[in-house]
This record gives sequence, structure tokens and C-alpha cells, in this order.
Amino acid sequence: MTKPTLFDQFERTDGAPCRHQEDSFAFRNRVDQPYWDRVRAELEKWYAAYPDEPPYPLRTRFRKRKEAQHFGAWWELYLHHLFECLGFEVEVEPEVGTGKPDFRMIRDSKSILLEATTSSSGIVDEDRRPEQEAAILDAINKVRN
Repeated sequence: MTKPTLFDQFERTDGAPCRHQEDSFAFRNRVDQPYWDRVRAELEKWYAAYPDEPPYPLRTRFRKRKEAQHFGAWWELYLHHLFECLGFEVEVEPEVGTGKPDFRMIRDSKSILLEATTSSSGIVDEDRRPEQEAAILDAINKVRN
């Protein structure tokens, strides 16, 4: 079975900027601009070297609408690529005692365990309605003035 790609393979024709209601993956998967073509191509190269086995958990998280999942997967992909470029042998999710950290990097008979994580401010305004705000902002952006 051939490993799937991170991004869908189709002819892109929409060069519009990211919409407020659009998640990061959906934008990068959709947008038709030379810069984003290069970004997608580079990420596909990184992913081709990443040992993601069925059911492809990294790819699944990378394609999530939920930004925390998407950016977490991107961070793991980036770190895997970075440490390989630095000359480490990178083992993904090694079994260590009762846990499975994200990586074990090995070089010169020494190893480092790494749990990759991302963070956000965590500030949540209970009265906000981000979906409605995004819809309103997108509607405003469509108005001709």
C-alpha cells in the first residue's frame, strides 16, 4: 500500500487569502499561489521521510480542523526533519518503560528522548462565539467598497 500524501492532489485554482472561517490545513490545501506550492512540496518531502504507518496518525492529526492538532503534528514533522538534518538517527514513538515519547534521537552512541508539544495562551473568553465572529468577518471582507 502506498503511503498517502499530506495534501490532496488536485489542480488548485483558488488564490484567495485565508478566510476567517478556514482552518490552517484547509487553506494550505486549497490555495493556488507559487509560495504555497513550495511550502506544500517541502512538507511533502519531510513527510515522505517520516515513518508514519497505517492508520497514519501524524497525517490524520496534520489534516485536522482543530488547530492544536494540526500545529502539534506540524511541530513533530518539523522536529523529525530538523534532527535528521542534524545527523541524528530518529526513532518515532519508541517504547520506553511504560510510555512512548515522541522521539528518541541517537548519535555517537548517545540518545535523547523528546516529547514534542506546542502551547497556546489558553485564554478563553466565555462570551466569545468565534464561529459567528469568523462568519461576520468573512462577510465584511466580501463587501465591495
